[in-house]
Amino acid sequence: MQEVGPLKYYSDNAFISLLDSDKQKKEYTGINPDVKLETRLMFYDLILLKV
Repeated sequence: MQEVGPLKYYSDNAFISLLDSDKQKKEYTGINPDVKLETRLMFYDLILLKV
């Protein structure tokens, strides 16, 4: 699992993790369950909608 510091930066700046866990990422991408992950899939919406 990734370190807390970098993940906190992204969550504080409105990035959203596409998958909630490393297990989900491995299942989604077909990565071997025994592999240690070094990255995380994230999303950031560049378009701000005003209501």
